[in-house]
Amino acid sequence: MKVRISSWVFAAFFLLAGAYSFVLLPKFRAIYQDLYAKDTALPFLTRLVFGITPFGWLLLACMLAALLILRDVRGKPRLLPSWAALGILIASGVLVVYALFSPLIVTIGSMGAR
Repeated sequence: MKVRISSWVFAAFFLLAGAYSFVLLPKFRAIYQDLYAKDTALPFLTRLVFGITPFGWLLLACMLAALLILRDVRGKPRLLPSWAALGILIASGVLVVYALFSPLIVTIGSMGAR
């Protein structure tokens, strides 16, 4: 079967997001190591995002990209419709952005309250 262009585009976005984790996560980890003392715990979502290594994020992105392509190749009923793929992409992006920026927002808010 023919693979639709939308599947290639979504797969490319997943792979790009997975590859970008190699750039983004080490920078935020360095910021938080400098900003927070060792006894201060980061929020759960931030620890979760850091707990999944960049290789883990890339593996997850590759699996989702392959699922998108294979659903068109197999020609069987869709396992993952395009709207669901877009929803997963947006939800995971929002979750990661919130997890990475929430400690900074809390720190800046506490500085203003002084």
